[in-house]
Amino acid sequence: KLSTWSMLRFGLAAAFALSFLSSPLFAWSEHAMLGYYGLITMLEIKNAQPVPAESLESFLQKEEAGLEKVLADIEEWNKNLVVYPVPTPEIAFKRTGIDHKRRFLEALRMDPESRTPLYLQLLPGQEAGGRPAFPVKDISVFKNPMWIAQTRFTTIREGEAVLPLEVVASACDEPDYGFDIGIWQDNNSPHSKKFNMGIQPFGNPNLEYGSQAPVHMGFYHEAGIIYLLAGFLKRTYPEMRVHQAYALSRFAFRTGHPYWGFRFMGWGLHYVQDLTQPYHARVLPGVGTLRMLWINFMDIIGRHEGKKNIVQLVSNRHLALENFQRRIMTRDLRNKDLNQPYWFALQNTEFDSKYNHFNKKYLRDVLTEESVSKSDELSREIMALMPVRLVDDPGVEFEEEKGSMDLLRTMETNQPGSVSQFANVLARLTGAAGVHSRNYVRAILATQDTYDSVN
Repeated sequence: KLSTWSMLRFGLAAAFALSFLSSPLFAWSEHAMLGYYGLITMLEIKNAQPVPAESLESFLQKEEAGLEKVLADIEEWNKNLVVYPVPTPEIAFKRTGIDHKRRFLEALRMDPESRTPLYLQLLPGQEAGGRPAFPVKDISVFKNPMWIAQTRFTTIREGEAVLPLEVVASACDEPDYGFDIGIWQDNNSPHSKKFNMGIQPFGNPNLEYGSQAPVHMGFYHEAGIIYLLAGFLKRTYPEMRVHQAYALSRFAFRTGHPYWGFRFMGWGLHYVQDLTQPYHARVLPGVGTLRMLWINFMDIIGRHEGKKNIVQLVSNRHLALENFQRRIMTRDLRNKDLNQPYWFALQNTEFDSKYNHFNKKYLRDVLTEESVSKSDELSREIMALMPVRLVDDPGVEFEEEKGSMDLLRTMETNQPGSVSQFANVLARLTGAAGVHSRNYVRAILATQDTYDSVN
């Protein structure tokens, strides 16, 4: 028979698990938009000379010896994380001269089936410039990646000169194509046991996309009682990915592979940008600790409606925010209209120097603390400006509701002026995405390795 304490912990675990299994929630749709316009005001990126495209296999083959040490150093750094499961020795990257890509991805504890082709992602409305289209099915490991069905990609050739800004922007979206799939022991993938990541801490391990949530979310600022009841919330790993990409990017630049310097940079930016979205830094935005505990207690004594409702509402608000961002920014780019507050905020460098340089404490002590501080207000603004039935009716599944298919028109019909008002809300979030993206890039490009510096 379970003790009361065990029941409390089990109930809270179930609530958190449920909040991430309804659909493939992403922090931002099409990170390429954030990456491109967040960095276009950085002269060291905007004015960087074209670089020759290089396949991952070519890079790994040429630098295999050096990568053995770099990846070993990355693993040593990872041991400083609050909770870090040490991998099995068999996935350590060693110089063997064969099967470079698989061994490299396994050493990073990424899905070894991840696609890493030579391509560029086109922004909405952007011309292909004569380059042939690259098929969506060859970009992602997902069987049916509906969220990128309308995204356009172009093929680039080995050695072709490409603009660094386009390389970085394209790579910003790449981790959502399957890097973090099947990495937990209960995912039953061919590689999950050797990765030794443990049982998936939350989300549904049986869903194809479910395993990526704990790597794209970072819950560092919940109340102490929440961690006591749900210690698994400490097992989130964007810090691991951000540092991996940082170290690999600097190594690639140092060894004369600028294409991979910029592409690894984009990989890391993805996780940085994810955490600027409050729904990826706070478990249940808009729900206080006491309310969470009360809902959990009521669920334990058999009154399940409260937990079911709050999980549905938080999921719907998360989806509504993503939907709004994707639709309005895509519309603007197709219309060539950047005269909007969220574009200005994304490109604004005025506040970049307000923060210390990007270091090992930045994600926890700076970025996510700021993101969490915005979460309750953001939840209230979503409820005030978006249609009630979409964001404040627990009987509705957002993506199945007709009004979600044309959210901007639905909002204006329901409450004239709400789209322009929420544009200002979005601007606060894109502003953060821009600032922290640029500070991460500055750390990579810095002459000295500053990542482990506290100040």
